[in-house]
Amino acid sequence: MTARRFMRFEDFVEINPRVRLEKGESYPFIEMELVTPEYRYVRPRGEREFKSGGAKFQSQDTLFARITPCLENGKIAQVVDLPGGIGFGSTEFFVFRAIPDISDPAYVYYLASTSIIRGPAEKSMSGASGRQRVDLSAIKELEVLAPDLETQQKIAAILSAYDDLIENNLWRIKILEEMARNLYREWFVKFRFPCHAKVRMVDSPLGKIPEGWEIVSIDDVATVHRGRSYRSKDLVDDGGLPFVNLKCIDRDGGFRRNGLKRYVGKYKETQKVVSGDIVMAVTDMTQERRIVARAGRVPTLDSDFGVISMDLVKIEPREGISPDYLYGYFRGSDFADNVKQQANGANVLHLSPDRIKEYQFVLPSKVMRDRFTAFSGLVFKDVENLNHRNEILRKTRDLLLPKLISGELDVSELEINTGKKAA
Repeated sequence: MTARRFMRFEDFVEINPRVRLEKGESYPFIEMELVTPEYRYVRPRGEREFKSGGAKFQSQDTLFARITPCLENGKIAQVVDLPGGIGFGSTEFFVFRAIPDISDPAYVYYLASTSIIRGPAEKSMSGASGRQRVDLSAIKELEVLAPDLETQQKIAAILSAYDDLIENNLWRIKILEEMARNLYREWFVKFRFPCHAKVRMVDSPLGKIPEGWEIVSIDDVATVHRGRSYRSKDLVDDGGLPFVNLKCIDRDGGFRRNGLKRYVGKYKETQKVVSGDIVMAVTDMTQERRIVARAGRVPTLDSDFGVISMDLVKIEPREGISPDYLYGYFRGSDFADNVKQQANGANVLHLSPDRIKEYQFVLPSKVMRDRFTAFSGLVFKDVENLNHRNEILRKTRDLLLPKLISGELDVSELEINTGKKAA
């Protein structure tokens, strides 16, 4: 085992390094909403004009949320795919950068993700309730284990193997969901379904639609069940039932298993959910207002059923309506973008379940719904399997992370391909 060396955190990494940005110019921008807890990488979705404020960074830097509850939720990520190599983002980020010949960029990210840095940072928070921020001095002086650069790279290589597999699975999920979404839009929005040229178009309240199709409301094809109100004492760390809540819904739709909580309170039969059930957000506290009206499907749970929170509704298809078709409708149509216009609220958006129930759309013939279901059912099953694999990969990585960073598992003498060429 090599000798253990310790350094102050501020000597091991560069904190909030200087990056030269020109006022009035546009640069890639990363807001807090783009950082997904438990996923290593974050990418910009567009550019903004730089005026003066914001955290400035370059590719491979680590972004570390400094405000509650973002830090407690694990909003820490490494910047990749940054056009031009530099950018800026939310003022609520600290930026950590590796120092040449001292620290490795990937190792810096993994170190920042551990309780070694997060724990003292969270304890140092002060300020008004709900807007507390980290005291930077609480982490600058921390003594951290500082292995030699080669050992850092070996540790990062081991952990990166898991994150790269997770990233690959996320890419496959994106492709699969895009396939289902595109097929839905091609057949049921653009009406270019198989043999469409032989079907006559007829007038309807929503414009021309294929003959034999009909205009229905969500209430005609599904029952909408309200979720359960709860108190903080109803949520526990261990035991209880899976609690499906707002954090389980992705900003673009789909289910985030890592958002599940545990619940020990009361519930009604209609508030129970099982694998395959469709749930939808009716509350939104994000800056982008992208979660409200988005749908996800409950994955396989570790108990017979779970319970949904008051921030969600369960949408139960009526007889003759396939869950795969209905979920495909919510993910592939403009439903969410349209119905969320009916939500109201200043800081927190609220969507009445009645607005969901009364929403009208074009219901295809049963023959076409069945053909779509035959395809989409397989796609959604593959997506669930990939999400389940990612959950296993994250759990394994998270078990290894503290052991490797603390030096409990010594890899300095192991032959590991780090992808770095020897000098």
